[in-house]
Amino acid sequence: MAGILLVAGVMITVLVTAFLGGIISMYLFWPLAGGMLLLISGLLSRRRLP
Repeated sequence: MAGILLVAGVMITVLVTAFLGGIISMYLFWPLAGGMLLLISGLLSRRRLP
């Protein structure tokens, strides 16, 4: 019985940690991607000007 509880607890902990990690990385990824796009577009537009 203790083994089943231990395995279930570990599985739930891993799932919750992965879920929270996915949410955090999603919220960190989009501003980072937007900033990189703005930086690249700024560099490209600056390069086009004579």
